[in-house]
Amino acid sequence: MSERRRSTWLIFASTGIALGVLSVFFLRIGTARAGEWAQIIGTFAGIAGLGVTVYSVVLMRRTTPAPSKETPGSVRNALSGDVNGDIIQARDIGASPDAEGDRPASAGGTTANEIRAGTITGFVIQARDIEDPGAMRTNPSGAAEQHE
Repeated sequence: MSERRRSTWLIFASTGIALGVLSVFFLRIGTARAGEWAQIIGTFAGIAGLGVTVYSVVLMRRTTPAPSKETPGSVRNALSGDVNGDIIQARDIGASPDAEGDRPASAGGTTANEIRAGTITGFVIQARDIEDPGAMRTNPSGAAEQHE
């Protein structure tokens, strides 16, 4: 069992056990006191939910660090100036790795493609991996159809 499946199963099992214990507790204390307890528990659950929401917003607003030479497989493409033609910025360009192993599979790392200033008169493709750049030269809209 993968680590992700194990943690998902553990979360669902823990939640089920907690709900079962809470249900038995509410049945034993009666409906009047159960309502009072439900208000208290609901208040704390709302506060916890608000905290998780704020934390996730903070994580979403963090900037992604620029790739560095220490990160294996990272690349940073930067362009500035005037270009009369098409631009392709990518990390790996070419056919996918096959059984013969003519090109190794993409390892980890990050890709940062940037156009700083200037004008470009052709189409621009910024990607991590491009399987068939020849097809994109004849049909620039094909760039959106490729999957990572």
